[in-house]
Amino acid sequence: MLEGPGKRHLEWDVRSFQGDVSDFVVHSQDLDGDGKPELIVASRASESTAPMVRDWELAIVDGQTDAVMHLLVQDWGPDAISARGALLLTEWALSLGQIVFTGREYVYENARLEPSAAPVRRRALNGVFEKERLAAINTSTDRTLRPRAFLAHPTTKEGADVLPKSFTAVVVKGVAREEPWLQLHLQGPGGKMEMLSGDVEGTATLRLGDARKKRLFPLGYAPADAEGWLLGRKVWRAGGQVWLE
Repeated sequence: MLEGPGKRHLEWDVRSFQGDVSDFVVHSQDLDGDGKPELIVASRASESTAPMVRDWELAIVDGQTDAVMHLLVQDWGPDAISARGALLLTEWALSLGQIVFTGREYVYENARLEPSAAPVRRRALNGVFEKERLAAINTSTDRTLRPRAFLAHPTTKEGADVLPKSFTAVVVKGVAREEPWLQLHLQGPGGKMEMLSGDVEGTATLRLGDARKKRLFPLGYAPADAEGWLLGRKVWRAGGQVWLE
């Protein structure tokens, strides 16, 4: 729930980690340059023991319309937001036998995320990185970290997301929500209907992507206008990934 001046009252569901109030962080910044700051509300949802990855649910409240966007991010911290409002959203992934910290940058426009021109950044976990993270964890007063600083390291590699080799053309026939997650009802060849959900027992299975810019959207990405954005569109499905042109 968010309350403020002018009788603003907004509510949404979150999976909050049972702890003290430091597990809830609010940041205010004008992300889209319209002179009305957005609110970025982060709630720590879970934390693994090794390598102590912190899962945060982010809600971005538009400063003009109060529309609320939802997404998931790992190892969140205020430095993820640049001075110009670009968002570096991070997650951990397994790649070629290595645990890799991955950051994708977006700009906030019209209450949605758009991939920025910055490349995807990936840094493999090694002894040096582990010590750097542990030092940041031990000195953080609010459980946030420094994802942009982590990915500024010389060992970080730049690139793009790789599109799957094969797709199935499907049409989005329905968009539903189980707050804060999206559910897509997709019609494939022969009229067969299937459903993909952004959350199955806490695991994000639906993953949206921008095919032209070769950029996956964040885990759990659910813009406020998802229904108008997705309903009726022809998209390309590969497993749980749904790519838009």
